[in-house]
Amino acid sequence: MSAKAGEYFQVAWQGPAYQSDYITVALSGDSPGRYDNYAYTHRGSPARLKAPTKPGEYEVRYIMARGTKILAKRALKVIK
Repeated sequence: MSAKAGEYFQVAWQGPAYQSDYITVALSGDSPGRYDNYAYTHRGSPARLKAPTKPGEYEVRYIMARGTKILAKRALKVIK
């Protein structure tokens, strides 16, 4: 998956959608609690996220808010 730096993109997701769960963008390898931006899962799928302004290798993650656990992730390449 790829997105242009600073632009909005959509991510279709599936999951439990517990209260306060969220879909986020984070640098590859960052801990689950670190992220660039997010969309709460209770707003439905697809989630609308903004790509980071700096090109590079990132991940789109489904984070279960209880315990800040990554339930799913997918590589995201942010390009100019």
